[in-house]
Amino acid sequence: MISILKKRGAQLGVVSFSSNTNALLQILNVESASAFDKFTRSIQIGGLKNSDWPQIFRTARFVPAVEYLQAQRARTLLMQSFEAALGDLDAYVCVAGGNTLAHTNLTGHPQIVVPLKDGQARSLVGRLYKEDVLAAIAHEVQMELGYTKLRPDLTALG
Repeated sequence: MISILKKRGAQLGVVSFSSNTNALLQILNVESASAFDKFTRSIQIGGLKNSDWPQIFRTARFVPAVEYLQAQRARTLLMQSFEAALGDLDAYVCVAGGNTLAHTNLTGHPQIVVPLKDGQARSLVGRLYKEDVLAAIAHEVQMELGYTKLRPDLTALG
């Protein structure tokens, strides 16, 4: 992917993030618990096997509002530091998932996952409110890779 970006005239640089998102994962847990509150309180949750989510949802109900709001303030600082770390770059490339996913879930930075031929994937992460720029970069990469022309063999299904 890097070679494609260079070929298309991209100016490359290194990005380094030093913040720790573990403390802020409480926000995601509380928001998830809120979204799945009806499910968590229903008998249907008993059908969810081999998952820590039911306990995470239940525990998140007991996070005090003051702690949640303090975490939201820290989230704003994380957004600002993440944006500052990007410097003059429009986007950066990383391995899909992992720490970057936790960062972008908290900061709201847009992310597009691009599949590669070797079964791997790379994420393109862009600037806040610049989804159009990120989508244009991803489009250029995908056009170069030619994946938009590939179709799966569906004969085995029929």
